Amino acid sequence: MTPITDLKVHRNDLIVATSGRSFWILDNLSLLSQYNANSTSATLYQPEPIVYGRWGSSLNGNNDSFTGMQPFEGINPANGIELYYYLPTIPDGSELTMSVKDASGKIINTYSSKKDKNYVPHNGGSAPPAPVLPYKEGLNRFVWNMQYPIVPGVPDVYIEAGFRGHKVSPGSYSITFNYNGQLLSKQAIIQPNPNYNLSPAEYAEFDAFMTEVETKVTEMHTKVNALKKAEVAISKMIPKLKEKPSLLPLVTEGEALIKEIMAWDEQMVQRRSQAYDDVENFENKFTAEYLFMMNHANSSIPRVIQPSKDRKIELDRQWQLLKGNANRLLNNRLPAYNKKLWEAGFGAIDVE
Repeated sequence: MTPITDLKVHRNDLIVATSGRSFWILDNLSLLSQYNANSTSATLYQPEPIVYGRWGSSLNGNNDSFTGMQPFEGINPANGIELYYYLPTIPDGSELTMSVKDASGKIINTYSSKKDKNYVPHNGGSAPPAPVLPYKEGLNRFVWNMQYPIVPGVPDVYIEAGFRGHKVSPGSYSITFNYNGQLLSKQAIIQPNPNYNLSPAEYAEFDAFMTEVETKVTEMHTKVNALKKAEVAISKMIPKLKEKPSLLPLVTEGEALIKEIMAWDEQMVQRRSQAYDDVENFENKFTAEYLFMMNHANSSIPRVIQPSKDRKIELDRQWQLLKGNANRLLNNRLPAYNKKLWEAGFGAIDVE
């Protein structure tokens, strides 16, 4: 037993001082004041405001087995909006979803209690899976990391980069859960960091810059993945086409189309890279360069520096040419080839 010599509530946290056993802090007393053990209704509790910033914490995750304590070090508060919600039942086959909107109503991010069935993992060099909402009877906890969506990666390609979206600007955000058709909503407040000395305009500039960059990376990898899918489909189709001598022109055209797609793909991604050390042996290609610029710009202090702006201008010029070639393949060459395949009695190539 350890005597408690002092108790104090400070900024909605309980501080406990002991005799010879340090002092302890219980964060987020507001949850205790809102919680009703006798309630049988689905409830989303009002989250505490948080100050904008970046720091590590074991409380950022959603691991039920974590007790909130470490043997040899203190634990920082979660670096995100802590969302607690009570669910009375979990209907079979149901899904819990959550959306985040800014003050203008724009959707910032969405989450689900179900894992993305289309996610393809890699050896640490691709986009991580999206966080999954805890979905169980009783009290649940989820930490919104205050970030935009993760940008997509390229399956089977190692790119040494970060894929997570940037943090939103300080402000008010609407959090809405859809629980079996019942909407549960609260406002989350992110306060500006007084140590950063940034104006609202600087936060807004950073948000606009990073949003544009992440949108372009998403567009790039979407086109890379669509064209790779088409290339694989055509390669599988060609042996069937070769069975009929009358279709040899389609074989020739298909092989030429494969070469065009592969030439474009080789400019975009380095498919020989499969692990960490591979980047020393095989040069990065365009999307890796763009991701590096994105990661460099996404600093702890949300201010856009001139070198990031200059590098973005250089890369955007290159992307315009590469994008034009991709659009020509996707919007002209493939549809024209699909039309001929269809007329020859073969199914069209799916590029979605």
